[in-house]
Amino acid sequence: MLIKTKEFSQDINDMYFFRSVDKTVIINENYSGVLILNEDFKILKTLKLFEGIVIYSSYVNSINREVLLYCPDNEAIVYINLKKYMYKVLQLRKGVENLILTNLFEWNDNNIFLYTNNFEFIKINITKETIEQVDCNNENIDPLSYKVLNLNKEHEVIKIFHDEQAAVIKDKGNLNFFNYNNQNSFVINKDESFIDIEYKEGIFALIKEESIKLVTDSCEEILYPDNNYIFLKAGIINNLRSPSLVVMCSDKSDVNRCKLLNYKIT
Repeated sequence: MLIKTKEFSQDINDMYFFRSVDKTVIINENYSGVLILNEDFKILKTLKLFEGIVIYSSYVNSINREVLLYCPDNEAIVYINLKKYMYKVLQLRKGVENLILTNLFEWNDNNIFLYTNNFEFIKINITKETIEQVDCNNENIDPLSYKVLNLNKEHEVIKIFHDEQAAVIKDKGNLNFFNYNNQNSFVINKDESFIDIEYKEGIFALIKEESIKLVTDSCEEILYPDNNYIFLKAGIINNLRSPSLVVMCSDKSDVNRCKLLNYKIT
């Protein structure tokens, strides 16, 4: 059961980017930076990154509370440390800006490896502020990453959940949840398309503009937006009290009228 507990609205922000990290929510502040909020939607920090920033996707290191923002239109990657509210802007150069990145990555103490749609590798060193294309045969790549790469060659991978060591793949028209550690899989939805899918600890959120389907081990529930609004993004936050679904939605007639909603999952 979903119970709305919090709401955060803005009338002058074209919200399009959303990412939850632990109990923190990150959204774009128009096209100049990001807002960092807690689970009660209190603004913890505003980071002014640079004018004209367009965030395409993101990568998260949950353990150390670090985020990479991939901004190909700006030929840049932005690193954010959520503990220190510190950021660095790294430029994509020397042919790297032309590569198309997937959501597959590996983040270790020294380097971050991002994978392209052609199974190439980019290595990022935050300390040295370097980005370079590398040969995977000459790097110490986690064997688990090779399992995911092989999966990506055999199936259409819709989304990868790095922390959960799992992926959603399309197989025979169905959406399957695949654990690439133990190779188990099961169908989560049949022959239907979604703008995004979220998963955390047994909870799925299947997101369309006109509805969000929440699936748990014990039930399914459909959430609909307020009148004249559409859903854009969603994320699942798990805490000691209970998990919650955080949803970003926008007014269909005014993209600058956006809001975040927090629903307790019971």
